[in-house]
Formats: sequence, C-alpha cells, structure tokens
Amino acid sequence: MIKRRWRRSERVVFIRILVVITLALLFYIAVRVGIAGGNYLYNSDFQIVKRIDVEKFKRILDTSLPLVDVTYNSGSISNPFTTQVRKVMRIFSGFDLNSPVTIINIQAPYFYVYYKNTYLPLLAFGDKIEKDESMNSDNETESIGRESHGDSRGNVDREGDSRSDGTIPGDITYENMPNNGNAEDNADEEDTGRISYYYYEGEEEKLETPEESIVSGQKIIIQNMTKLSIDVDALLKEPLNIKFTRNGPKIMIYHTHATESFIKKLDDLNKKDVPNWSLDPQESVVRVGHELAELLRKKYGYDVVHNGTVHDYPDYEKAYSNAYVTLNNYLKSYPSVKVIFDIHRDGLSKNEPKLRLTTKIDGKDTAKIMFVVGTNTKRSDHPNWKENLKLAMRLQENLNKQHPGLARHIYISNNVYNQNLTDGSLIIEIGGDGNLLSECLESVKYLAKAINEVIK
Repeated sequence: MIKRRWRRSERVVFIRILVVITLALLFYIAVRVGIAGGNYLYNSDFQIVKRIDVEKFKRILDTSLPLVDVTYNSGSISNPFTTQVRKVMRIFSGFDLNSPVTIINIQAPYFYVYYKNTYLPLLAFGDKIEKDESMNSDNETESIGRESHGDSRGNVDREGDSRSDGTIPGDITYENMPNNGNAEDNADEEDTGRISYYYYEGEEEKLETPEESIVSGQKIIIQNMTKLSIDVDALLKEPLNIKFTRNGPKIMIYHTHATESFIKKLDDLNKKDVPNWSLDPQESVVRVGHELAELLRKKYGYDVVHNGTVHDYPDYEKAYSNAYVTLNNYLKSYPSVKVIFDIHRDGLSKNEPKLRLTTKIDGKDTAKIMFVVGTNTKRSDHPNWKENLKLAMRLQENLNKQHPGLARHIYISNNVYNQNLTDGSLIIEIGGDGNLLSECLESVKYLAKAINEVIK
C-alpha cells in the first residue's frame, strides 16, 4: 500500500516536472518565433517604407485625417472656414476664446472701457504697457512690435526685432508719403521722399542715404544700402538657380510679422489711434498670404505651403528667431520647397501718417509691392544672396511690365532676414499700414502671375 502511494506520488511529481519543462520549451519556442517574426516584419516594413513616396503618404494622411494636417502644420490656415466661424461667434457672443481679455471685457464693463479707450490706442501707437516706462524711465519706451519712434528729421525707426544672437534688425528705404489732407491715390508720386527705418534683422542701418541708387537700362530700380558691387545687367543674364527636383510643395509662404494689418476704411488714414496690427488672420497680412497661396495653387497649379504662425506676438523682439525655427522645421518636413516668401506690409512710425502705397490698375486702387533682399555683409552664412536678388529683379521687371509703377524699388540690406535657408527667399512688402486689405488682395493677383511667369 505504501509502495503504491509512493509510486503515485512519483508519477505526479514526474508529470509536473514534465509539464514545467514542456511549458518552458513552448515559451522558449514562442519567444524565438516572435523574435524571428518581428525581425521579418521589421525588415519587410522597412523595405516598404523605403519605397513609399513620403509626400503622397502625407497627402493621404492630410486628406483622411484633417486633424493630422492641422496639428502637423502648426500655423496653417489652408482652410480659413474655422476662422470665419470663430469670427461669427465673436460677433454674437462678444468674446473670443483665443483672446482671454475679451472674456474679461464681457464680464466687467470697466475692463471693456479700459480696453477700448486706453489699451487699443496704446497698441496702435506701438508703445509698451505703461508699466515699462515706470520700470525704466531713463530709457525710451520700447515698441511691442509695431511702428515706434521718429526723430525731428522725419527719420523713423520701426519694427524692433532681434535674433537669438542678439543682433537687431534694420534697413532703410525711401518712400513717398501719403497726402495728409485726404486719402487720394498717390500713384503719380515718385518713389522718393522721407526715410523710414526698419529693424528687420541685424543692426540698424547707419546710413541715411543708400550707398548706391541703381536704375538700369532694363528699368530695374534698386536702393543698395550695402557697399557690395551689383552688376544688374550681368545678373539678369544669369539663369535662376531654382530647380524643383522633388515631389511635394514647391513654394512656402509665411509671415515673420503676422500681426501687421491695414486700415478698414479710408477715413482712418490719418488717425493715429487706429490699430495697425491684429491677431485676426482675416485682417492681417496672413489673409494676404492666404490669397497668394490660393492663386498659386488653383490658378497656376503650384503645390504651396502657407504657414500662418504668429511669430511676433507676444514677444515681438523674437519674431525672426521664432520664424527661423518654423522655417527650419518646414524645410526638414518638406525638402522639396525651394521658394520662400515672407509677406509683410510697410509702415512708418506712430508720429507719421499711415503709409498708403497705391497705383491705379483698371480703375482700381492696387497696393504697390517692394522686394527686400538680405546679403552676407554681416554674416558669412549667406553666400548665395545674389540668387535671391536675381529672383527679386525678375519679379520687379515682370510686375512693372504688367503695370508700370506697381513694383517699387528693390531694397538691398546688410542683413540676412533668414534668407540664407534657400536660394529663392524674399521679403515681399505688399502695401502699407495705410492701405485697405482689399487693395493688397487686388495686388496679389498680379504678384501671383509674375511669380508663375518667372519661376516656371
């Protein structure tokens, strides 16, 4: 009896050991099979991924999952419908979720009165909040990003911006001034007059007059603020070094100063307390960029990326360094991009009338256009700046052949303006802060036509 129980116990132990060994063996086999299968799938997927057209894959994702497109392309306004919805909601509700101050205004009438009567005029003047003066009464109040201060000679410094390396943007351009008495068209005025300073990128220009004013036989008009020699005729004979060799977007449009905006009616032309900037992309240069992108896409067939990221608010002085990050990220995602346009609008200081730049085309007031070209005089990382100049010259030539006087002079600066990232980068100033948005949108029609004819 005892032996039988012992044998039964041995059998149970043996079975248990066998089960454990079997399970361990099965576990080992499963692990090995899993590793082998995973390696096979990984290698297979890797080969598949290598054969996939990345741009087509992105388009599929953007089409099937619009949220991916909105999230991936931060700042994109390819579909302004949501902006229109927010605008309608703001009209009916009185506040905008993207602007907390408007919510406070609805709840507290005192805040609303301050906002309308004090805060907005401060922004229109380009001064910082009053506490800045009390914190540093010995220094001139800095601009929060709009036009700032002028001197007794009419010289105006504007657009206080800086790069991460501590440099301050700057350039100078000669401009015709608007008529102080009325808002009549100034198309017949010469493109000369008072000087307006810009703080685009790099140190302020020290010269009050250009080193060289060029008017070539081909009617190329240039204000050269540098000491660099420019042979217009030779550059016009050289081909553009813009080659679209990859699938994907070819042109990128963005805005270093996305909050630059326009007057809403001509009666506001000589009013200093009218804001000349806006966070609403339907009222700012972002709307102008959207129109340009749409025309290039739908009428001329270009694959265009338009980025509406606000780089100049709340810290205007970081606008160019912020824009540099955006450009870098986009060029990594879209290496097919070869042409980059930074859309701005011009303007003078708070002490000057708003700058209105128009010409008549088919009976319509149309905003004038100016191209700004950076060089390598202050930084060595922009050796191909003349490629951008060649593009600017051809665009100016084309625009003025379409309609004489539509394109203003080309402004050549000592600064870079982030134009060292491609050989097809330009700042394009469309109109001024005294123009109507409609006049700038009218101008974009001719600009899109010129771009197509020059780069195709």
